[in-house]
Amino acid sequence: MDRAEKRLDIALEAIKQQITLATGILGATLAFSHQLTEARQGHVWKLLPYAFAPLAVSIICGVFALMSISYHLKKNDDPLAQSNVRLAGIFQNITFLIAIVGMVVVIAIS
Repeated sequence: MDRAEKRLDIALEAIKQQITLATGILGATLAFSHQLTEARQGHVWKLLPYAFAPLAVSIICGVFALMSISYHLKKNDDPLAQSNVRLAGIFQNITFLIAIVGMVVVIAIS
Protein backbone atom coordinates (compact mmCIF):
# COMPACT_ATOMS: atom_id res chain seq x y z
CA MET A 1 0.00 0.00 0.00
CA ASP A 2 1.52 3.25 -1.08
CA ARG A 3 1.31 6.58 0.69
CA ALA A 4 -1.64 7.95 -1.34
CA GLU A 5 -3.76 4.87 -0.64
CA LYS A 6 -2.96 5.09 3.06
CA ARG A 7 -3.98 8.78 3.16
CA LEU A 8 -7.22 7.94 1.41
CA ASP A 9 -7.99 5.06 3.79
CA ILE A 10 -7.37 7.27 6.83
CA ALA A 11 -9.59 10.05 5.42
CA LEU A 12 -12.40 7.63 4.58
CA GLU A 13 -12.24 6.05 8.01
CA ALA A 14 -12.28 9.43 9.76
CA ILE A 15 -15.34 10.54 7.77
CA LYS A 16 -17.19 7.30 8.51
CA GLN A 17 -16.35 7.44 12.21
CA GLN A 18 -17.59 11.00 12.52
CA ILE A 19 -20.85 10.11 10.72
CA THR A 20 -21.27 7.18 13.12
CA LEU A 21 -20.61 9.34 16.18
CA ALA A 22 -23.05 12.06 15.08
CA THR A 23 -25.74 9.50 14.25
CA GLY A 24 -25.17 7.70 17.55
CA ILE A 25 -25.43 10.90 19.58
CA LEU A 26 -28.67 11.85 17.83
CA GLY A 27 -30.11 8.37 18.16
CA ALA A 28 -29.16 7.90 21.81
CA THR A 29 -30.50 11.31 22.81
CA LEU A 30 -33.79 10.74 21.04
CA ALA A 31 -34.10 7.13 22.24
CA PHE A 32 -33.66 8.07 25.88
CA SER A 33 -35.57 11.35 25.69
CA HIS A 34 -38.47 9.88 27.64
CA GLN A 35 -36.15 9.71 30.66
CA LEU A 36 -35.48 13.45 30.50
CA THR A 37 -38.72 14.46 32.18
CA GLU A 38 -37.05 17.12 34.28
CA ALA A 39 -35.25 18.57 31.27
CA ARG A 40 -38.50 18.82 29.30
CA GLN A 41 -39.94 21.16 31.88
CA GLY A 42 -37.04 23.58 31.64
CA HIS A 43 -35.41 25.43 28.80
CA VAL A 44 -33.14 22.50 27.94
CA TRP A 45 -35.64 20.78 25.69
CA LYS A 46 -36.08 24.01 23.73
CA LEU A 47 -32.31 24.36 23.27
CA LEU A 48 -31.61 20.82 22.04
CA PRO A 49 -32.54 21.53 18.39
CA TYR A 50 -29.75 24.11 18.31
CA ALA A 51 -27.33 21.30 19.14
CA PHE A 52 -29.05 18.75 16.90
CA ALA A 53 -29.01 20.91 13.77
CA PRO A 54 -25.20 21.01 13.49
CA LEU A 55 -25.10 17.23 14.02
CA ALA A 56 -27.49 16.76 11.11
CA VAL A 57 -25.41 19.11 8.96
CA SER A 58 -22.29 17.18 9.95
CA ILE A 59 -23.87 13.92 8.80
CA ILE A 60 -24.94 15.49 5.49
CA CYS A 61 -21.46 16.93 4.90
CA GLY A 62 -19.89 13.55 5.67
CA VAL A 63 -22.12 11.76 3.19
CA PHE A 64 -21.36 14.45 0.61
CA ALA A 65 -17.62 13.98 1.23
CA LEU A 66 -17.92 10.21 0.74
CA MET A 67 -19.88 10.70 -2.46
CA SER A 68 -17.34 13.23 -3.74
CA ILE A 69 -14.46 10.87 -2.98
CA SER A 70 -16.12 8.03 -4.87
CA TYR A 71 -16.86 10.35 -7.81
CA HIS A 72 -13.25 11.48 -8.08
CA LEU A 73 -11.96 7.93 -7.71
CA LYS A 74 -14.18 6.93 -10.64
CA LYS A 75 -12.61 9.72 -12.72
CA ASN A 76 -9.12 8.52 -11.64
CA ASP A 77 -8.41 11.82 -9.89
CA ASP A 78 -6.80 12.24 -6.50
CA PRO A 79 -9.89 12.87 -4.35
CA LEU A 80 -8.00 14.43 -1.45
CA ALA A 81 -6.64 17.16 -3.72
CA GLN A 82 -10.12 18.26 -4.80
CA SER A 83 -11.57 21.36 -3.18
CA ASN A 84 -15.11 20.01 -2.82
CA VAL A 85 -13.87 17.00 -0.83
CA ARG A 86 -11.75 19.20 1.41
CA LEU A 87 -14.55 21.72 1.98
CA ALA A 88 -17.04 18.98 2.83
CA GLY A 89 -14.57 17.52 5.32
CA ILE A 90 -13.86 20.91 6.87
CA PHE A 91 -17.58 21.69 7.20
CA GLN A 92 -18.17 18.25 8.69
CA ASN A 93 -15.50 18.81 11.33
CA ILE A 94 -16.61 22.36 12.16
CA THR A 95 -20.30 21.50 12.47
CA PHE A 96 -19.50 18.42 14.57
CA LEU A 97 -17.41 20.56 16.91
CA ILE A 98 -20.17 23.19 17.13
CA ALA A 99 -22.69 20.46 17.94
CA ILE A 100 -20.54 18.98 20.70
CA VAL A 101 -19.97 22.41 22.24
CA GLY A 102 -23.70 23.07 21.93
CA MET A 103 -24.53 19.80 23.71
CA VAL A 104 -22.12 20.66 26.52
CA VAL A 105 -23.67 24.11 26.89
CA VAL A 106 -27.19 22.65 26.93
CA ILE A 107 -26.19 20.13 29.58
CA ALA A 108 -24.38 22.81 31.61
CA ILE A 109 -27.47 25.02 31.57
CA SER A 110 -29.60 22.22 32.95
